[in-house]
Amino acid sequence: MRKKNLFASILDIDDVFGMISLVIIVTVTILSVFMRYVIGDPIKWTEEVVLALFVWFTFLGASSATKWDKHIGIDFITDLMPAKIQTVLKYFRYLLLIAVSGVVFIYLGWNLAIRAYHKLTPVLGIKYTYIDLALPLAGILIIIHTLRQVWESLTQKNNIIQREE
Repeated sequence: MRKKNLFASILDIDDVFGMISLVIIVTVTILSVFMRYVIGDPIKWTEEVVLALFVWFTFLGASSATKWDKHIGIDFITDLMPAKIQTVLKYFRYLLLIAVSGVVFIYLGWNLAIRAYHKLTPVLGIKYTYIDLALPLAGILIIIHTLRQVWESLTQKNNIIQREE
């Protein structure tokens, strides 16, 4: 078994947190339904916990999808194109991912988190900043994963650019 370095382990945080949060979301939701409909005494905080975890799960899930190159795409159209155009489109997609992650996730997400500092959830009193920080963190991870993919694409031995030279 190969040992992971610290950087690789840190980059797995999106997958680990996603698995843990999904288990907690399902468990808390089942508990909430049981308490409300079977016991007749609902737990008031469950909705806030599930909502916060769902936000984190969603945005870190986007990071994980980027890491594993599993975002939705229309491959059957690009597969019909010549290899040079496929390469151009691949790098355009990388550039677009970095730009959107930088502007929308990191910049606007950070502004959202800062502006939400004084806003509290009604039951638990958690600052919305802690929920909104999922956006800039996911943006940073998406950019890191995308840059890793660009690097791997540029340095692989069977790269289209290298074959044509």
